[in-house]
Amino acid sequence: MRRTRDLLVLFGRAWLIVTLTALNVGLIARRAYPLAVCTGFGISFVWYTNTRKAIEDHSRAAQVAYSLGAAAGTGTGMVLAAWLRP
Repeated sequence: MRRTRDLLVLFGRAWLIVTLTALNVGLIARRAYPLAVCTGFGISFVWYTNTRKAIEDHSRAAQVAYSLGAAAGTGTGMVLAAWLRP
């Protein structure tokens, strides 16, 4: 059970980082600079924790969980960026 939880947390961190990154790119492209600065802070805040945690598990399952989270985050960030269009 702990292994599943660890993989879900890894997925969630990847999802959040990439969601914020994709959203940030959209905000910069739309010149929504105050929001872009806020998302930039969020990216770095989550990434700081991620750099210490992501490298603890070198298994294929962890690699797939992180990659799936990143893929899902790309879609989420794109949708949010489009939704926040001025």
